[in-house]
Amino acid sequence: MKSKQFQRCKDLLHKYTIIQPSNAQVFCLMAEVLQHTNDSENAKSWYLQALSTYRTDGHLHRRIGEVIDIQGDKADAIQYYFDAFRHNPCDIKTLEWLASYYIETQYPEKAVEFCAQAALVKPGEIKWHLMVASCYRRYGDYTAALEKYKWIHQHFPDDIDCIQFLVKISTDLGLPERELYENELKKVNKMKEIQIQVSFI
Repeated sequence: MKSKQFQRCKDLLHKYTIIQPSNAQVFCLMAEVLQHTNDSENAKSWYLQALSTYRTDGHLHRRIGEVIDIQGDKADAIQYYFDAFRHNPCDIKTLEWLASYYIETQYPEKAVEFCAQAALVKPGEIKWHLMVASCYRRYGDYTAALEKYKWIHQHFPDDIDCIQFLVKISTDLGLPERELYENELKKVNKMKEIQIQVSFI
């Protein structure tokens, strides 16, 4: 959307706020338009007005957290993300932000909670299961990591990353299963090569 179109949207929404001064949906639309024009401070102000009407709206808490994060204040943003999680624990964007925050700040034991919740919300996405296992590895719970990787391998048998981690952990722990996983890794890699070759025929 071009700048003139954004300005027209803002003008129309401003008229609506005069006609309906307590319409939180209009506040949210105004905030979204302002976000697109990189006016984060005013966007935050409109979202906060909407939040004063819908205090338990997890989506709104997350939106405010997003704006504050863009402004560079993660310490303030995290409180809004926590509130978003409290009101809507199944919002994947909230879970992703909180998990990433704790991974970046070197607290995998806290990140795992949000990764595990995301895995429950999106059980078919291997990404979240791998992140759970990765968190276990990062804080040294290799037994839990191994069990999670085994579970992933059972449900996603062709995932190369998972098998590679199984080989690594089995090697680190001196487990006899290492050879089994090494052979499986060779088979999966070979299958991938064949698939690539066939795709070019």
